[in-house]
Formats: sequence, C-alpha cells, structure tokens
Amino acid sequence: MPRVKLYKIFTNLSKAISLLGIVVILFWFYIYTKPNDVEYHSTESQALIPLSTNNTENYGLTIVKSVFDGMNKDHEPYKIKADTAVKIAEEIYKLENIEAVYLLNNGTLSIKSSQGVLNDTSKLIRLTEKVNMLYQGYLLNTQQLELDLATKKAESNSVVDINYKNSQITANGFEANDKNNIVHFYGNVHTIINPDDF
Repeated sequence: MPRVKLYKIFTNLSKAISLLGIVVILFWFYIYTKPNDVEYHSTESQALIPLSTNNTENYGLTIVKSVFDGMNKDHEPYKIKADTAVKIAEEIYKLENIEAVYLLNNGTLSIKSSQGVLNDTSKLIRLTEKVNMLYQGYLLNTQQLELDLATKKAESNSVVDINYKNSQITANGFEANDKNNIVHFYGNVHTIINPDDF
C-alpha cells in the first residue's frame, strides 16, 4: 500500500512540475514574441523627457558600454553607444559619452555628445554638451540637439555652427525635417559661402 501512495504522490508531483514548465514556456513565449506596439511621436506632440534628470526614484540599473539600436520608419538602422546608461524612468536612460551612427539612404550620419537622454519608447533623444554631428562632409557643432530617431526630425534651440569645407553657417537654432530636406535656421543667422565648395 505505501508504494501505491508513493506512486500517486510522484504522479501528482510530476504533473504539477509539467504544468509549471508549460506555464514558464508560455510566459517566455509571450514576453519575447509580443508585437511591438511602439508609436512614433514627434517632439511637438509629446514631451521628450522630464527636463530634470535628478529623479528621486532609484531604478538601480546602470549599464556600462551600452548599445541601443533600431530602425526608423523608412527601415534605416541606427546604433547608439554610450559609456554608461543610467535608467532614470521607465524606458528612459541618461547617457554619457555618446557615439551614434545612423545609416541613411543618402549617407552615414555620425553623432558624438558628452551627455544625453534617450526615451527608448518614443525613440527621441536629447543630446547635451559638446554635440558634434557629421553628415556628407557637413560638421554641425552645438550644445543641445533633439532628434526623433523614427522620423529623422532634428532641432536645436542652442547656437549652431555648421562648417562645410570653406563655408560656414551660424545661427541661434535650427529645425530640419526629412520630409522636405529643408533646414530652417533662425536667430542671428550668419552665412559665409565659398562657391568653390559646391
């Protein structure tokens, strides 16, 4: 009789373990295959990130040598590397010593910055301090730049300096939209154009 009880206990235990295994597999399958329900928003319709990065909530997550990558709406890939990434809110990271590469259809966009904040859900990044952007020989320098990684819209409300060979544009800010390939400079715009550069 004790063997029959032991057999029933063993059978019930094996069924429970099998059921638990199935639940774990289904949960894992759900987590890694759920559809990407990220919506892309422009900086006009949604605030990028809280202006203060001194969040009192401690997420306890610091990533050393972090890499964030993805694709924009036109399936052009980008990769953002940072020496450190500190999680300051859900899907929001404060980055230090940033190097980004954006492979666009008409060239490679390279960006470097001392600091920045990335919203990995809305795909918006705000770069601050020593921002350098290089694209097709044009070098942009500024102290602040916001870039929508999904729509390729870029803007700055800080002084910008753009150099191309022997030509130069300086302004108090700019806005660029990939839809029409037009860059709008505003505030104290000064231009030096060398016709031999073009």
